[in-house]
Amino acid sequence: MRKYLFIVNPVAGKGKTLELIPKIKESFDREKIHYEISITEKKGEAEKLAEEGIQRGFNNIISVGGDGTAYEVVNGIGEKNIILGILPAGTGNDFSRMINMPKNYDETLQIIKAGKTRRIDVGKVNGRYFLNCSSVGIDAEIVKATEGIKKYISGTSAYILGVFKTLLGYKSKEIEIHIDERVIKRNIELIAVGNGKYYGGGMRINPKADVEDGLLDICLVNKMKKVKFALLFLTVFKGEHIKVKEVEIFKGKEIKIYGDKSLPLNVDGDIIGTIPAEIMVKKTAINIIVP
Repeated sequence: MRKYLFIVNPVAGKGKTLELIPKIKESFDREKIHYEISITEKKGEAEKLAEEGIQRGFNNIISVGGDGTAYEVVNGIGEKNIILGILPAGTGNDFSRMINMPKNYDETLQIIKAGKTRRIDVGKVNGRYFLNCSSVGIDAEIVKATEGIKKYISGTSAYILGVFKTLLGYKSKEIEIHIDERVIKRNIELIAVGNGKYYGGGMRINPKADVEDGLLDICLVNKMKKVKFALLFLTVFKGEHIKVKEVEIFKGKEIKIYGDKSLPLNVDGDIIGTIPAEIMVKKTAINIIVP
């Protein structure tokens, strides 16, 4: 028997998620499907609610919010034999874009009820799971800047403004990267290790990423002039940044990043600490609802 727990982040998408609760109730009540709705009250609570829901017998855990909410929920599920669903209602919705979930909520609810699933890879960094991307460099600083901007502007625009605000004072970083058996030393603007293609509200940072290939994609942006770097960001939405000579793309199963231990580590839009970072792929680790 399928039992659904909807975990709703009330601040995601400027409160758009709360407007979805009546839709969820109407849709699931009409077909007499067993479900509950839990609303988070603070950052990090979605993970705990997912863990508790599994203990109470829920086998379909549905994240209602953005990528940050999904990140918490997947850490509550881990590699248990539980089905993850995503009802995208946040700022970026990058992972739902990766699995082609529609923007129409009625359609998405029908997909969730239909229950078609795929087993997909998940990343793991310093003990934390991630769906989209783990990154070091200017990106982590952009996340900090964007959080403040999101109070006034949502979506991709907030991220772009965060980019240009951060760029003014940012200096490239010396790091050492281990990709499986290969060791690389670089002076970088950014390194992004992706399970999925997208981050930052639709930027195709790792355009060739595949969540079923058992590999992580690594986008390494070497030091460049600020004006060129700013222009580079405008090409990321189409994945055309990989044509720029300062950009290198790799694939691997285990990645380690060393450098200044004060450098923040960004994971699916959340700063979880600092480097060093030990990143690995967990092949076909989770069951996810797909169209």
